[in-house]
Amino acid sequence: MEDLKVAIAGPGALGSLLGAMLYESGIAKIQYFGRQGPRAHRFCLEGFQERSSTYAFANPETQSFDLLLVVVKCYDVVTAIEHFFQHNKLHQNGGILIVSNGMMDEIVSGHAAQIKQSLALATSTFAVKPLSPSVYAAVNPKGWLVSGLDSCMLHAHQCSKVFDALFNHLARFNWQWRTDSRLLRQKKWLMNTSLNSICGLHKLPRNGDALLFKKEMRCIFDEAFDLASRLWGGFANEKHALWQELLALTGQTADNENSMVQDIRMGRKTESDFFAGLYRLDKERQYPKLRLVSERLAAVNH
Repeated sequence: MEDLKVAIAGPGALGSLLGAMLYESGIAKIQYFGRQGPRAHRFCLEGFQERSSTYAFANPETQSFDLLLVVVKCYDVVTAIEHFFQHNKLHQNGGILIVSNGMMDEIVSGHAAQIKQSLALATSTFAVKPLSPSVYAAVNPKGWLVSGLDSCMLHAHQCSKVFDALFNHLARFNWQWRTDSRLLRQKKWLMNTSLNSICGLHKLPRNGDALLFKKEMRCIFDEAFDLASRLWGGFANEKHALWQELLALTGQTADNENSMVQDIRMGRKTESDFFAGLYRLDKERQYPKLRLVSERLAAVNH
């Protein structure tokens, strides 16, 4: 297959890491897009393939791409896609891959039908931190990015060649095309909702500080588990194992600044509406703790 022409919406830390992987794979030509459209993007990535760097020129002309890779906050996903299609287009068999921490299925399903493009949702455990405006450090280059047919919307077979080429060539970077990707995204949502919510609620500087509020975090976890089970099913009898996994994750990332707290510190909108805020989707049951978290963090957003 010829080189894929890939547009990356969201040239931040994670977008830069994924761009570096595409660059290293040798199968893609990359163009980065920021809020104002095409942008030149030069960066170096430490701790990944020793030192990786890419440079992309900004091309203001209308272009056609094989793949749109969306790596932005949950609340910016639809806007990023709309901005892209104002001046660019995807090939007939092209596709959109959205890398997100939230469960975006209900939000993007209608949008996928509107733009008539195949779309797949993905989640990732890669962690990157900026060292300077053009230098990033890969915190855990052994993480993964997961998507799959069960995370696709509309006619996934139309862009199967694109996704096949993408995930086959990036398998060495632990990009995985799996049959249980939706379940993995749900579990990632559960972890983020529990840990990020307690950290954001109390503005805890480190993930490890959440263990000081272990009982309260357990209340959030219990409600989030029940909500996920009612909305999506699939967790079966894994509650104890998932709670232990959350405690292990909190310990492993104890010294990391929580991403939601970082957003609050930097005056950015949080993604709480896509975590605890999903309690609104269940009209038949009350979730007092998730509602409290959502309302308090919504006040921070405004």
